[in-house]
Amino acid sequence: MIDDLPFRVIRDLKPGSVFLVEDEKGEKFVLKQGPAANRLVAFSQIVHQKGGDLADLMPVFWAKGKFFCQKFLTWELAGDTVESYGIKKEAFLKLDPEKLARAVVQLQNFPFTDPTLETRLADFYLKNTSEFKEALTVEFGLDFFTKVEQFLISLKDLVDKNSRFLANGDLHPQNIMTHDGEFMLIDWDLLHFNNPGWDLTDLYVWGWRDSNWGERLLNEYKKVMSTPISDFEQIFAFDVVYLSSQLIKHARLIKAPKEFLEAQKKILQRHLT
Repeated sequence: MIDDLPFRVIRDLKPGSVFLVEDEKGEKFVLKQGPAANRLVAFSQIVHQKGGDLADLMPVFWAKGKFFCQKFLTWELAGDTVESYGIKKEAFLKLDPEKLARAVVQLQNFPFTDPTLETRLADFYLKNTSEFKEALTVEFGLDFFTKVEQFLISLKDLVDKNSRFLANGDLHPQNIMTHDGEFMLIDWDLLHFNNPGWDLTDLYVWGWRDSNWGERLLNEYKKVMSTPISDFEQIFAFDVVYLSSQLIKHARLIKAPKEFLEAQKKILQRHLT
């Protein structure tokens, strides 16, 4: 048992803070401890009261002492970051771009405030450009890295001006599960305010195996977004250039397959204007 809660621990998923547990009926749950617990439970309750696409794609969270709890899904991961290196080819058919785009817009405009919510401005990313300097220099040359850095700096004011939207902040493929044509966004620990492109960028860049799916997602989002199109396209380029640069570094560090590295290089070059 954990803190006298009526659960048996099956597996310690993250030492001391995330557990796979089951109750006396044999139902399995994921139990997490963290500073976001109360905030996530409150957010989950409001989302599911209102309903809609966002509620369909978000788990229900409950408070359990100092932990928060969600049902354990025996669904399939849409992919991962260290084996399939992105969304798996067969998962795209289960990820409806139209529904996903509507859910992202609902999240971005959701009426939820909490004093503990972080706001990520451009400097959150700009301070990390040195992390991928070596990787970009090896792949493209030092002048190219300088161009990337200057491009990101040039968009700082626009990104900051638009960093007021709720974001999941962690939509990589290990946080997306699929089952019988349905899908769920399972991890919301990093909920925060960000620019309108960030969650879409996660999905777009990790969805490199199917560029048509990525473009459909963007087109569906643009139909319902509130940001002026010219501003959004520049902000999205900022996000894509930053994240694809980080993934080029990631690919080199873990010796990812060449196709993953080359895909990220093409994505970066296409959005660096």
